[in-house]
Amino acid sequence: MDGSNCKVIAPLLTQRYRRMVTKDGHSTLQMDGAQRGLVYLRDAWGILMDMRWRWMMLVFSASFVVHWLVFAVLWYVLAEMNGDLELDHDAPPENHTICVKYITSFTAAFSFSLETQLTIGYGTMFPSGDCPSAIALLAIQMLLGLMLEAFITAMQEGTGEICQRRTSYLPSEIMLHHCFASLLTRGSKGEYQIKMENFDKTVPELPNPLVSKSPNRTDLDIRINGQSMDNFQISETGLTE
Repeated sequence: MDGSNCKVIAPLLTQRYRRMVTKDGHSTLQMDGAQRGLVYLRDAWGILMDMRWRWMMLVFSASFVVHWLVFAVLWYVLAEMNGDLELDHDAPPENHTICVKYITSFTAAFSFSLETQLTIGYGTMFPSGDCPSAIALLAIQMLLGLMLEAFITAMQEGTGEICQRRTSYLPSEIMLHHCFASLLTRGSKGEYQIKMENFDKTVPELPNPLVSKSPNRTDLDIRINGQSMDNFQISETGLTE
């Protein structure tokens, strides 16, 4: 899409606040409606993507610590409900099945939770195959742990989501004589706001008759992935030797 013919309605750069990014690196852009308290928290992913690296490191570390603590509590509760805390795990009663060996305190439960998430095998502490509750809790911790790792990894620009998707356009997605709707508006206090509802909206534009009738244009048949497209008129200037 060539947006040269689109009318850019942007008196934004001629009014009081001309900078979109201040000299100290702060952005003056605001999401439309983001100033309304809890509504801003609905875009948790956007908050994390825009977070400074020092806070990102804090979130990265705290998320794993909280995950280990939560499941340490669950493993401790399981041992308490199963009556494993007061038993001698080296010589348990014959009619009793210990869910996790050697979980006799919260410290041991936290160590087991940490070992479950970060290692590929167990040492002296391991879940019993005869305790369905331990197997179910183990599966839940592993699944949630993998989801957490994937979520944290995706927040890093080099390995996850970036500002613009790197993909190709399908023939059905190419719209001639259209341009994207404007996203920037001005708030009542002069700050810039982004209207995300216009993110995927397009508006039609009329082709410039002076350009379309130029003698330096030729018809070419464009094929994308073997699929024939409509004839495009493109300028020969700069395309031929």
